[in-house]
Amino acid sequence: SRCITPCFRQLSYLINHLIIRPSRNLRMKHIALVVLFLVFGQSLWASHIVGGVIHYECLGDNTYLVTLKVYRDCLPGNSNFDNSPNVAVYEGSTLIATVNFSLSEATVTELPLVSGDPCLIPPDDICTAEAIYTSEVTLPPTDVGYILAYQRCCRNVTILNIPAEFDNLGSTFYAEMPPQDLAQCNSNPSFNELPPVLICANEPFVFDHSATDLDGDSLVYTFCNPKDGGLPGVEMNPPTPPPYTDVSWNAGYSLDYPIDAAPPFSINSETGLLTGTPNNLGQFVIGICVEEYRNGAFLGSTNRDFQFNIVNCGQSVIANVPNELACAGLSYEFENNSLGTNTYFWDFGVIELDSDTSTALEPIYTYPDTGTYQVFLIANPGEQ
Repeated sequence: SRCITPCFRQLSYLINHLIIRPSRNLRMKHIALVVLFLVFGQSLWASHIVGGVIHYECLGDNTYLVTLKVYRDCLPGNSNFDNSPNVAVYEGSTLIATVNFSLSEATVTELPLVSGDPCLIPPDDICTAEAIYTSEVTLPPTDVGYILAYQRCCRNVTILNIPAEFDNLGSTFYAEMPPQDLAQCNSNPSFNELPPVLICANEPFVFDHSATDLDGDSLVYTFCNPKDGGLPGVEMNPPTPPPYTDVSWNAGYSLDYPIDAAPPFSINSETGLLTGTPNNLGQFVIGICVEEYRNGAFLGSTNRDFQFNIVNCGQSVIANVPNELACAGLSYEFENNSLGTNTYFWDFGVIELDSDTSTALEPIYTYPDTGTYQVFLIANPGEQ
């Protein structure tokens, strides 16, 4: 019989095409001689606070339900959330009240490590947890306005865009409450969604950072400077009074360019849509503020800053077919150079047969006749 080498030349061409131009629309995790692996830029990231936000809701009779959300790294052996954190309520520099919380009554959740990329394999050296504290406080009417603030140290020393390398840079999260002549029984905006813990490098990032305002006020979204605050190892009871110190930016970064990206990150002032394409691996802090207006009058601002972990979610397609293929009649022993998987499904491309398949690592298949066949290998069959 004639040599069936042309079949494998066709296969080699097909595979090389996949290597050079991998389609984002294909299930790359499943395609023949396709291997997915992720390289993460940093390992053993330290465990510290990574974000937070304050929301208050007016319940009537000068009573407010205050919600404090705090985010921290949660790798084994790391410190826990504060057992009894306080949110301080200041009128100017005067402490009016403290809102007391208890960790035993908080809701603590480990956040999923998702990025929107279905092929992402989450790294085992990143873990982020959320604690949601709630409590009520009664505040007298104010002619000046209030600032509600929570402080905690420290941020990760591995952050690239702010000077956190000395393990003493903390955080202040605040929300402003307007004076009574502008708005009585006001509730501040509440962000609708939590940003993802992981963002894929070199892939367009789109996130709806919008908020909901119970009073129907107009909202404006801006980048804002993250704030410093807190002392290492100390629960700030109460947090210090305003004004609060902006975190400075490392060289090459700024309020308008907080993350290495092309195109740069931007936020739509009307919709809160956050977009950009990060192009550098690592940890970055970004600050978002939502400003609240009623009848054209500014009521207050709420800040949220959060640590993004930029990881490499790209796929590497490896198909190693020898340049010289030995002729052995109609039979051929297939090589399998897949990585990151140990289950397989081969289809040897005989259109009129359903039995031309195998689950072996490197099967030997005997073709019914000479010809050209498109051969496929599915890695991790049955997985999405």
